[in-house]
Amino acid sequence: MASAQNMRPFGSSSQSLRDVHLMFQYKVHMPLQLPTSLTSQYCGALPLGFRGTGLISGRKGELRSVPILASRSQIFTRQLSTPYHQPATPYYHKVVQICCRRSVHISDIDWETVKPIKARWQGRRVVVLSLMFLMPIVSFGLGVWQIKRLKWKTDLIAEYENRLILPPLVLPPQVNPGAAANLQYRRVLAKGKFRHDQEILVGPRVYEGESGYVCVTPFEREGGSTILVNRGWVRKDMANQRKRRSKALPTDEVFVEGLIKLPAKRNYFTPENEPNRDLFYFVDVPAFAAMTGAQPVIIEELATQYLDSEVFVSWEVLANAGIPIGRLPKIDLKNNHAQYIATWFGVCIATSIMFAVMARTPKSTKAQKMKHLKYYS
Repeated sequence: MASAQNMRPFGSSSQSLRDVHLMFQYKVHMPLQLPTSLTSQYCGALPLGFRGTGLISGRKGELRSVPILASRSQIFTRQLSTPYHQPATPYYHKVVQICCRRSVHISDIDWETVKPIKARWQGRRVVVLSLMFLMPIVSFGLGVWQIKRLKWKTDLIAEYENRLILPPLVLPPQVNPGAAANLQYRRVLAKGKFRHDQEILVGPRVYEGESGYVCVTPFEREGGSTILVNRGWVRKDMANQRKRRSKALPTDEVFVEGLIKLPAKRNYFTPENEPNRDLFYFVDVPAFAAMTGAQPVIIEELATQYLDSEVFVSWEVLANAGIPIGRLPKIDLKNNHAQYIATWFGVCIATSIMFAVMARTPKSTKAQKMKHLKYYS
């Protein structure tokens, strides 16, 4: 762009009353030279320190009225009226209209540099890449941990299965409650009588799509201590003992074969038991033992008397008679660690590919435009 020294004055012989178009770019101030006769006759004297910016157009014999915005090149603290017009100009609407504005110095301006959009985007990109770099490492570690858990669970199930095939163990007169944890899924045999008057119904529990309760009854052994026996599931309409048949409530001495198994722990969503209202939602062995005067030991009765019989008996027949349905002699531990291994290693592979793609992806078009604009500005 031509400088002020190379510009010819407006109204000279070569440019007098001809088309003149001066367009200035954004944030660029170009000095505007006007002849003294024109400024004194039509515009008046411009205040010192102002530079003209805008567009001036004219044709031979006539000048169009186009506003010229004059901005201050230096900052002053003395205020002038704005906008400033020249009402004494005879050709006010035909020649030139000048609007003068002066900036006022403000002492509390925040001159902190604004962080460019490109820098902000680069910071976010670093954070995203850091997270994507950590995800494969964390998921790989969790996959290795699940491999160890799979081996531990497989060995535990194998140990329980070996105990399950052993012949039943006769319980001693006094059972050590602390030894029950080391005898999980061990078949035991006990002889004694049920105390049906202290029966506890825990539930609701669902069996084969029907609602019911788990029946926990104290079992008084001959020559030994009283223990708790989980007899099995009874249907909801058979919760009242009066509706059950005599075979469901034996009064003589019987042999009970069961498994030593610790009951499931109460989870967060299970409500608390309410003994005052006879509402029990989970098996609490210490509390049940204190209520019935038994040892804090519980066994789960097996349905072997019906499985070993020559006549097949369906569970519907037992449910209609109100006879508790005992558990089957099998291991009911869940082993889903193989699925967890596949999940975590799949996440590791997927996040590794995503990190590689994001790391090799070139800068966005917006970032390239910002770099181009910064270079040529």
